[in-house]
Amino acid sequence: MQQHYICNILKIGIYLPFIAVIALLIGCGEKENRDIIEARAAIVRGDYTAAQTAVQRTDAGNKEAQHLKAFLQNRTRTETEGWHQAIVQANAYLETLATDILAISVLEDPDSDDLDQQERLIRTQNSISGFFAVSLAEAVEKRAELLTELVAHPDAAVVQALLAAEKCYQPNARAAVAQLTAKLGSGNTVVELLQQATHHKDPAIQKEAVRLLGAMENPELIQTFEDALTETVNTPEVAYRAIVAL
Repeated sequence: MQQHYICNILKIGIYLPFIAVIALLIGCGEKENRDIIEARAAIVRGDYTAAQTAVQRTDAGNKEAQHLKAFLQNRTRTETEGWHQAIVQANAYLETLATDILAISVLEDPDSDDLDQQERLIRTQNSISGFFAVSLAEAVEKRAELLTELVAHPDAAVVQALLAAEKCYQPNARAAVAQLTAKLGSGNTVVELLQQATHHKDPAIQKEAVRLLGAMENPELIQTFEDALTETVNTPEVAYRAIVAL
């Protein structure tokens, strides 16, 4: 009996250092806001009342909460200007996130904190972009003209937002993006906005813009694809899309 007791003590002694390390890792580093995590989960399951409650509990300065709140409010509305403003503000923040994510990607030797931070940024990006697409798809179902009016807006931001939302990994968000991009059509305004997006600083947005332009199979766009190939700053993914389009 005494020998068994001693063995148990020795086993605990062996595992204590590992337990201490795990506790240290959990205790250190930036943690995601619990209310934001709850809001994301509620949005995924379509419980928007719970999502609204969770968002309202977050700190006033939480950027993700601000954008989720804006889209929670707009998902049942079909006013063009309200939607436009929410999209413009989200685009600005998403550009910041994309820049920070890319900055970590190009680090020669990122440590675990860097990689954890990158994962948090990607989750935030996915959350905002994904809910934008789902919310807009719902609003467009109520009033189809909303999408046309957002595209025609003098400072149109919706096309860039849809291109950015292609990064999302939630199935319902990706389905919403596909549904909305299919409704964009191939009018002159859409083509112009997509051509502008081929010069965006985010390679992911460039790539999707080239892909959508290529799907139009318009001979007049050949120069756009050739330009995408000759621009040395473009990533291989953008160049590949241009080759496919040609």
